[in-house]
This record gives sequence, C-alpha cells and structure tokens, in this order.
Amino acid sequence: VEGQGRCAFAAHDLAARELLLEEEPFYTRMPPKQLQGRPEWDEAWTVAFNGIRAVLTAPKDSAFAAMPEKPLLASTALVRDLLSFALLPETLIGALMNFSYPDLDSEHALVDVARQLAELCKERLPECRDADVKLLQLGVLVTEMNIFPGGRIFWTMSRINHSCAPNCVFSAAPNRWGLRSIRDIAAGEEITISYLGEELLLPTLQRQWLLWRSKCFICRCPRCESPEDPLRDRACNSCAPIPRRWQVVHQPAVWRRKEPATKGRAVALLKEGTEFDATGELRTTKEGLWVFGEDSDSKKSGWVLVDGSALGLGPLIEPIDPDFSNIWPGKLKSRFQKKALHRPGDMREFDWYDLDKVTRVTRWRKEEGSEQTNAAGESVPVVRFCDGHWTCKSCGEEGEALEKEEKVLVEVAQRVFAMTLPDQRRASTAGVKGLALPTESFVLSALRLA
Repeated sequence: VEGQGRCAFAAHDLAARELLLEEEPFYTRMPPKQLQGRPEWDEAWTVAFNGIRAVLTAPKDSAFAAMPEKPLLASTALVRDLLSFALLPETLIGALMNFSYPDLDSEHALVDVARQLAELCKERLPECRDADVKLLQLGVLVTEMNIFPGGRIFWTMSRINHSCAPNCVFSAAPNRWGLRSIRDIAAGEEITISYLGEELLLPTLQRQWLLWRSKCFICRCPRCESPEDPLRDRACNSCAPIPRRWQVVHQPAVWRRKEPATKGRAVALLKEGTEFDATGELRTTKEGLWVFGEDSDSKKSGWVLVDGSALGLGPLIEPIDPDFSNIWPGKLKSRFQKKALHRPGDMREFDWYDLDKVTRVTRWRKEEGSEQTNAAGESVPVVRFCDGHWTCKSCGEEGEALEKEEKVLVEVAQRVFAMTLPDQRRASTAGVKGLALPTESFVLSALRLA
C-alpha cells in the first residue's frame, strides 16, 4: 500500500478473540546481562556515551508541530541493538534489511543518535571494528522500528501496521507468541495492532508525538484523523448516578458537619465501619468532595468529606454500592499511589485488565450515541472529546476542567514513564537541559486529578 509499505488484510471474516497466527521470532536481541562487566565500559566510554544526543523536533507540516523540542539520548537498549546486529550472520542481516526503517538522510533525531552511537561502537568495541558505520546505524534503526516486547522480531507479526484503534493484539505466553483479534474483523479489512501501551489513552497529538519519537512516522489512523475520540469517554459527573450507601474507612472516625467545610459545626461523629445513607447531594470545595448524609435524627444529618488528600489524609468514606465499589476515585487514587510510588500495601485488587471491573470497548466508533452501561445494564451518560473540547450530549455540560486535568496527566505520562529510572539518573547527571524529573508531590497531585 502506497505510504504504508507491506500490509496484512483479512482474507475472510474473523470473529473477536480469534487466534489468527502463532510464530516464533527469527531474531532476538541480546539481554541486558550480556552488557555487564565489559572492560570497555570505562570513564572514557561513559563521557562519550553521555555526549550522544540530538534535538527531536516535530515535522513542520504535522498537527503536533507546536510540540516543544526535546533532547533524544542514546540508551543501553540501542547498544544492545547494535551489538546484536553486528554479531549476526550475513543471511540474517539480509533478512532484517527487508523490514522497514527510516532513510539515513532523514533529519529525525533517532537517525542522528544511531549514527553517533555507531561511530562510537566502531571505535571502542572489538565486535564492530570491521563493520561499516552505515550498516551499524541501519542495524539500530531496523531493530527499533520492528522489535516486539522481549527484544524479538517476527517475520510476519513485525510487519503488521499500527493503529490507535487496533483490531488485534499481540499475545505472549512462555515460548508462544501470537496475534489475536479483539473485535470482529470484516473480510478485506487491514489487520492492525498498537505500538503503544497505556499511552493509547493519551490525546491524539501526544500519541502522534510518541510514535514520531520512537517509530519515526506520523500516525494518520482513523482515530487520529477523526474530530472525536470515543476511546477517551468519561462518565459525566453532572448526570451520572451518585452512590446512596456509604461506609467510613478512616481510623478512628470522621465528623459529619452542618456545612461542607472542616470549619463547619460538627453534628455527629461516625466511627470506622459505620454505614450511612446519603441523599445524593454533592458539594465540591477546595478541601474536596462532600456528600450529604442522612440520620434518623435530622439534627445529626450533615456533610461528610469523601477524601482527605487535601488535608494530608487518605480516603475517609467509600461507597458500598456494588456499581461503585471498584471505581470510586478515592479508592483508585489509593491503588495508583501504591503502584506509582511503590508504597507498601495490598495490591491484590489492582489489575488493569480485570474485565469484571471495566467496560470493554467492542467497537471504536459508537453509532448509537454517547452512553455506556454499568454493571446493572443501566445507561450512564458520558463526556466525549469532540472538536477540541469535552461535552456531555445528555446534559450539555462542558468539561473544561477535564482539559486541564488531561494536560497534567499527559505531562506525568511523559515524565514518569517515557524514561526508565536508570536512564533518568544518567540523563540527570549528564546535565540534559529541559529534562524536568517529577517530585513525589507532583505525582501525588496528578494522582488526585486521576
């Protein structure tokens, strides 16, 4: 296909969750442990290696052209790419050259970083001294463009094109690798997978930037070209149902107050484990979200703070309704905090792919409108990103706050997950300008937004 290279298409109709193929990799990159303890890793190598960098800029004709320039550095993964390639027999080198890679005349920063690394390795490493610099540079590029998790390249699966709304997923088990459909696929439809992970939840411009940075192409899949993005739908806070039954989870107790403020007059003390009914009325203040709790004695009815993060506390109360117990923000924040900051705690409940806790997306485009269903099959209105802003089609509420939250969460994704911790430390000591590493308070702030 013009502009896409070799593509794969369905020869006949395929059902969801069908295993399309299984194959073994014909090439596997050397593991990290093979780089350990080499005599070449001396101070001179460290200085030269840390000096490899290029400025990554967005193409002027791209939708993300306004993205700021950022430094691109060499990594130990690229060294493994190069060494593994240099040790291959000529037959396998010829096979790899049949896969896609950027032109060496390209102005992409990764091409320049690969050239600088090839020159350093030819000078310093005995395996590379007899190799041509351009061939070593190509080895880095062709590996990075086609590699799968685990450092593997497959003859068929590595040729499958990317989509931000893929119809297939790469599956792996011990000594078994395959391609499985995640929805029904019509005959003649292109087979696609995603080159991204959880970054699929990012806005279009950020996804395109990440793919440009790592895979050297501008994604123009149907999702990136569409003005709306149903995959980022969120439940509308204005018209979504509110939990009516709550339980105190904070030790030793929480106060119920006459006004929704910690300075408000206390009307009742609720000990840990106490259950109470709420009217469904909510108030949001600088201290957080408040719910109005009822009592048989009207004088003891009042407001209870849901989450005490703004006060240096954790979740105070949680819903005990089955539709809300797994998704309430206070509980999610607690899980994310443990995961992101490696805090001790029970991680048994945390599972991104636990399908009884999340709503599966069976089709990218929802023809029936902008509603989802909860566990009970009831309709839940959602806020959808369309034409540059968030809007709920049920109540008309515009989610301006979501745009600010999403920008912060995108920044977190790029700061925290774009680089591994060893690379963060190396980049920091190398004095890379413009690289702002996150503090714990920054991560916690983002988790509160999440």
